[in-house]
Amino acid sequence: MPEFYFDDPEGAGPARETSHPAFVKILQEDFYYDCMDEFSPFGNDDGADTLFRLQDWYEEYGNLKDPESFLKEVIEGALGMDAQHLRLTDKNQIIKIHGNEVFLFNTIDNVIIATTFGQYKIEGKLDASLRELAQIALERQKMITQYQIDNDELSLEMGGVDPMFVTYLSRLEKMQEDLQLLK
Repeated sequence: MPEFYFDDPEGAGPARETSHPAFVKILQEDFYYDCMDEFSPFGNDDGADTLFRLQDWYEEYGNLKDPESFLKEVIEGALGMDAQHLRLTDKNQIIKIHGNEVFLFNTIDNVIIATTFGQYKIEGKLDASLRELAQIALERQKMITQYQIDNDELSLEMGGVDPMFVTYLSRLEKMQEDLQLLK
């Protein structure tokens, strides 16, 4: 039986001590362990809740053989959102849907990203389909954020782009780079 690494439910959240050694070795940036960093996989509400649900899933089922079932259970069941756009990559469709449902992709992508890094944190390995979905989610978040920047949707009142979103874009880039290192 494989050894799983779970965070202490009474603890402060993700920690190096409660993460798989492969996760700790590759994902060295502090933001991976910061449950207060909105731009980390486990720092936003969706990501933190997803990690706890993922730990419960492992405790109940002993594996994550079908990550899409887990994702759909979280997105549709727990969050009451539509999971039909998990693999959507067309920029025009994404921007159109985002204009009508502002939180849809943010929520879906946060869940996908948390599940991806969560599987590696718990198990020290990554499902190929989950890697693909995480790549799509990271690209989609970059696309939406860049669109918002380009259309002055994320500007400060005194002008210029809110630096918080520049930080978010750099975080997305770092997660994409790190994703390529996970096996």
